[in-house]
Amino acid sequence: MAAITLAAYLLPAGLGDASLANLPPEAGLYACLFGALGLLRAYRLTLNFYLGAEPGRAAKQRQPVSRPASGSWLLEQTLPGLPDDTAGLALATFRSLLRAPELKMAAKATIRNEVSKGAS
Repeated sequence: MAAITLAAYLLPAGLGDASLANLPPEAGLYACLFGALGLLRAYRLTLNFYLGAEPGRAAKQRQPVSRPASGSWLLEQTLPGLPDDTAGLALATFRSLLRAPELKMAAKATIRNEVSKGAS
């Protein structure tokens, strides 16, 4: 369904762009075709990367899941009213935000600015 929707949008846009550039309509069709082939190649390469299948190398064997580290207490919690997978995703996102250096710098800058406003 997505391919049909994308084609319904891109084909007239490609034809219109070609006519605006004073090119034959075939140029717009080729542009749509090359763009679609580029997206398909990027999708396949990304999928192969995540699956571990690279040229000249066999796919990785799955490793058994180890026990979480003692510091991952936040990921073992549940949130009332949410399914386990949603709660896990929300808590993992919150934990990654807590570890992000740019957020730590922004928080420190905010605190420093408020302290300097109060001191003056």
